[in-house]
Amino acid sequence: MNRIIALVILLVPILMGIYAYQDLPDQLTIHFGPTGEPDGYQSKQTFFPAYVLLSAIVMGVAAGPEDRSQKRKLREVC
Repeated sequence: MNRIIALVILLVPILMGIYAYQDLPDQLTIHFGPTGEPDGYQSKQTFFPAYVLLSAIVMGVAAGPEDRSQKRKLREVC
């Protein structure tokens, strides 16, 4: 059940991005300085694939091994 919730949390922003992609500006603000002013920008053509890739990595790490014996083996190695 927790994996389904995590998957939904990661997929909703991706699906919203796909839906609104045409309406997004060419340059997206990706960072704000200490004063609240934007100081980092990225094109939407670069941002969106990077976001999808990072979301997939996070989901893969969060999912971890399904089988408990694999988890034990993983702990023994680490």
